[in-house]
Amino acid sequence: MTKDSITYHSLSKGTAQTFKKGAEILANHHVLGQDPKTGLYGIAEIGGKTIVPYTYPRVEGPPAARLLIRADGKKGLVPGWEQPMAEPTVWFDSVTTIGGTYSMLSIQDGKRIGLYSESKGWIFEPQESTVIHYDQKSNRVIVENTADGTTAAYGFDGRIINDTEPRKEALTDYVTTAGSTEKGFVLVDIKTQQPISKAYRSLYFEGGEMKLIVAMDEKVADLYTPQGELVTKDIQIPLQQGQMDQSPVVFTKMDNNLYSAGAKAGSAYVALVRIADGQLQPVSDFDYVGVSARFTAENSLMLLQRPDGTYDVWTNKNGQIARTLDKVSAIETSTGLDNVFVQRGTDWDVYSPEGQRLTSKSYHALKYLTAGEDKLGAIVYQDQQTGLYGLLKVDGTILTEAKFESIALMKDVFPGLWNEAGVAPTYVYTTNKQFGYLDREGQELFQTAFLTKKPAITYRPMSLQSFPSYASQMRQNPLELLSFDKPYSWPADVPREQKFFANLALYLGLPKEAGKQEVLTELVGKGIIPANPDRVALNDEDMFALSYFMETGQVSKMTAAQLWEWAGKRGLVVERGKMSYYQTMDLYREYHEMFFRELLRTTAGKQAAKAKSLSAATLTAAQQQMLTPMILVNGKAWEELALPLPQAERANVSSTLIDQYNKQAAQLLAAYLKQNP
Repeated sequence: MTKDSITYHSLSKGTAQTFKKGAEILANHHVLGQDPKTGLYGIAEIGGKTIVPYTYPRVEGPPAARLLIRADGKKGLVPGWEQPMAEPTVWFDSVTTIGGTYSMLSIQDGKRIGLYSESKGWIFEPQESTVIHYDQKSNRVIVENTADGTTAAYGFDGRIINDTEPRKEALTDYVTTAGSTEKGFVLVDIKTQQPISKAYRSLYFEGGEMKLIVAMDEKVADLYTPQGELVTKDIQIPLQQGQMDQSPVVFTKMDNNLYSAGAKAGSAYVALVRIADGQLQPVSDFDYVGVSARFTAENSLMLLQRPDGTYDVWTNKNGQIARTLDKVSAIETSTGLDNVFVQRGTDWDVYSPEGQRLTSKSYHALKYLTAGEDKLGAIVYQDQQTGLYGLLKVDGTILTEAKFESIALMKDVFPGLWNEAGVAPTYVYTTNKQFGYLDREGQELFQTAFLTKKPAITYRPMSLQSFPSYASQMRQNPLELLSFDKPYSWPADVPREQKFFANLALYLGLPKEAGKQEVLTELVGKGIIPANPDRVALNDEDMFALSYFMETGQVSKMTAAQLWEWAGKRGLVVERGKMSYYQTMDLYREYHEMFFRELLRTTAGKQAAKAKSLSAATLTAAQQQMLTPMILVNGKAWEELALPLPQAERANVSSTLIDQYNKQAAQLLAAYLKQNP
């Protein structure tokens, strides 16, 4: 190994092969790496021949899969451990994991969908009229052919499952299930052998502390006792749509009581409900559009989402569940910490789980740093006026003043440092000129000069192929980088709901001052979304229908199931199933970004789109996150730096990079639109 290269030797064959540093060993003595001269990627057998020629400018993955990226952006799969090594023959646009594992992958190329098994390779290559989804309770991959209406099921070993014949399955000591995937399933009393329920799409028993049978329809679920008695009479449980890694029903236990979300038939509102005495008892009013659970070190929280995208927080207080916070913008929990971080507008504060504010002033940002097992850490805060950092105790009181440009855990900055006796400092800090250490109490232990010589700053070339974060930002929220023919905007001081409907009003030809009700009336009047007297907001299906109208100029005549299939193939369905998702969930931000992504896919949107000129004074977090991967410091990628450069140095680097971007912005946009017709 040298400074820039690594050589693999075959002792049995007496041969050697050299790659640029960073090459990876794959299965069966293969190496994925870069040619030292060209920097292009390929795969070779140690001591043998080249399997995949060195012609690929980029690679992606793992964990889901290793991908070779062609110059035109198309992706190809590197075979996994159980497959023979070969150059890809199938090229596509994107990969999606299925069921929270990497065993089966959904592959999309344009509007065509394929299925790949880690153990068996291609089940089928991308093809038209195909929808793939994961059925969590049966733990299988479902493939639907929308052209002929046929359905197939696969296990995670890649084998097809044939079970369309009627079957029976014991559920509890009192009831069994009977039916098939095509006709549905019913509950059957074991003693009488008679059906005691209607047919459902799926039935399963929620054991443990729950001890309830969950019977799922398309959008709601009924609950039954283990004996088969119906619990959900006037109120049903709404299912979490499009969530692959979480139970379709939210259950949370607090103070020996079981809680969930409840909905009345035909209503768009939900409430927090208690499941007790064989019935669902409303705890809150039916004023909300969603309910999710969050957990601290010792407590549980229920987040009830209002139609405007804000949240009310309910938790156990003095032995009773109560609303402890209302209309908050976001809540963050941290592993090992019982207190929570609450955002109102752009202000962050520390609160107790019971809803008591602990900080005496608000901050621009908060982050919990753990000090290790069985040790309380500290909270890094960023001052709103200066942008500098300091430390808070976990109870929200000041530990150090905000005078540092960065604070990080010692173990993160020096991950290889041996600290068995726990004598090393807990935190590392930097200022404009100094580098030093802090103990657990925030006391400064040592400092020295931060930079011993000026770092060498270089930049990656500004081309679409070498600038993947640009394409990622365009897919996520193009309004960060583009302006259109109408004065679309998303100013920071306007509520999210109001921003969304103001921009939607402009698209529909209404005045920007038009409110939500005027926009909803216009959408219903044009037939874009169905009329619903109980409608309080847009939902995912409404957004899919709007996207279909934007794409085709026609009103959708599809059923709800067909619309979900169409949205899935188009990449519109949001996977809402991981705890990290709920820490940042913002429904109207999602809808706003979806709207502009779809606008850019239309002919009119492409023609109207103009590249924005970025400015250091107004640079957003998203714009900065897009640009920084283009920076190299002493040859190392910006994101690989253990500590950030001093602020003054960062400002100079940022200014230079913004100037380079602005010169290339129009060409980048043209290249992106050409590659994404």
